[in-house]
Amino acid sequence: MSATEQHDSVMGHDPLAWIAQDADEVDDAVAPVAEAAAAEPEPTPQAAEQEAVQAEQPAAVETAIALAEQAASGEVLVLDGDMGIANINEWHVTFREALLKHAKITVQAEGLLHVDTAALQLLYAFQREAKTSEVEVVWQGVSDSVRKTADIIALSDAMDW
Repeated sequence: MSATEQHDSVMGHDPLAWIAQDADEVDDAVAPVAEAAAAEPEPTPQAAEQEAVQAEQPAAVETAIALAEQAASGEVLVLDGDMGIANINEWHVTFREALLKHAKITVQAEGLLHVDTAALQLLYAFQREAKTSEVEVVWQGVSDSVRKTADIIALSDAMDW
């Protein structure tokens, strides 16, 4: 009798027998899944890529159409109250975003009561950048107060209002 046989007979059972039994159970559970996977052909990388592009395309086209309509219809910026050094950064962001998104911007300035030189410089820079970017700017109702301030610092002739 070999040493292994003597060892087995002493213990009365095989301590590793459960491994073989669990492996058989796993094989039985995996077999149906493996058969189903083999029955369905796996898509080629080109087919998967084409499917992904087709899924994204309608959304991209809709987004492009919406952006084009938004740019063509333009934006109306309403200037009111006071515009000066205290709120110039907010207006700068507003003007910059409008220039990036629209082909036409209407500026309604009848409610703009007071501007300082920083605000007039921003309005001039906005108008100049619009020309450079080929964005149409239409001024509506610029108040007398704003016109007088522009006259004082010699910007009236440079403005297209």
